[in-house]
Amino acid sequence: MFGPFKRLRRLNGGPRVDGFCTQKSFNRALEKERYRSDRSDQQYALLVFALPPVNPASSAFQRAIRRIRARIRNVDEIGWYEKNRLGVILPYTTRDGAEKLAEEICALLSPCVPKDACIDCEIFCYAPNAAAEEAAP
Repeated sequence: MFGPFKRLRRLNGGPRVDGFCTQKSFNRALEKERYRSDRSDQQYALLVFALPPVNPASSAFQRAIRRIRARIRNVDEIGWYEKNRLGVILPYTTRDGAEKLAEEICALLSPCVPKDACIDCEIFCYAPNAAAEEAAP
């Protein structure tokens, strides 16, 4: 039943390759997650890793992405947030959980960057009711 669907996505150049989103599809997934969060009143976290220029086709980068995909949950999304900025969307995730995962992902990405380069990570947490509370008088 799903075979023709998968084949159709591949032929049409679907938004993800090996579970990795393009910048456009990642930002669309981020927008959808914000809407889901607002409707369900559930928080989510966004990890953004600033990388030095990397070759996405390199075996080291592909291996790191496969390992990250194996580590994160099926509901999480990974892809390009911006050029040289890798993003991970983590639905239903607290700041503590996001910080722990960010450390693990930094370790998985470290073989992809030069030894003297630094991987910076920003953690954003979105709580739908917090925005409403700030707007209240």
